This record gives sequence, C-alpha cells and structure tokens, in this order.
Amino acid sequence: MPTSLESGADARALTALTRRWHPVGYSTEITQQPFGTTLLGEPVVVWRDETGRPHAMRDLCIHRGTALSLGRVERSEIICAYHGWRFTADGKCSRIPQLTDSSQIPPKARVDAYHCQERYGLVWVALLSHS
Repeated sequence: MPTSLESGADARALTALTRRWHPVGYSTEITQQPFGTTLLGEPVVVWRDETGRPHAMRDLCIHRGTALSLGRVERSEIICAYHGWRFTADGKCSRIPQLTDSSQIPPKARVDAYHCQERYGLVWVALLSHS
C-alpha cells in the first residue's frame, strides 16, 4: 500500500515543500565538522566554510556513495572520507586525488548543492539545487 507521500496529490505537495525553507539544526550545532541530517527524506550534509558561512548539499559522494558527513572540511570544500574527492560549496568536484591534472575532472562529477542560510539561531535549507 502506498504511503501518503506516494500518492499524486501528496507528491505535488512534497515537490512544493522542497521549495520552502526548513530548519535543519541550531546554529551552534553546525560547525566546520560536517553535520548529517535528513530533510524530506533526503540525506543532507551541512557545514561551515572558513568564513563561517553555512552550506548544504546532498550527503552522498558521487564516486562510491559514501556519506560526505563522514568526511571533513578544509577551507570552503568538503572532502569525502573514502577516496578524498573534494567538492566546492556549489557541489562541483574540485579535486580527485587519483588525477594529476584537475582539468580531467568530468563536468558531471558534482553533488547537488542546496540553498542554505542562517537566521534566528537556526540553519535553514531549501532543497533547490544550485545547478
């Protein structure tokens, strides 16, 4: 039996909800250490860059499917714990350690990056992709 989110009307409602802002954590919880959570059934990782600005993206490295929340942050990039792929805040892969020439990184090597902002002591995410 389908869940309420699988029916046509509820699927449209879920699509509408992805365009809205949702709190994913208190400001004090979100640090440079990746913070994994789930929003509307989607795994999301949230972290702060070197300036303190929060960022959010899908919590899934496109290389081998490892959760990016298991990794670490250096400057403004999140680094996958498994093979060290690096992603910029907009989801673009900036470094694959196995490649000596970063110009060889395929354009499709990217993670969905979401809109993220901090207000009222909370970090908010809208599941709208930057790309």
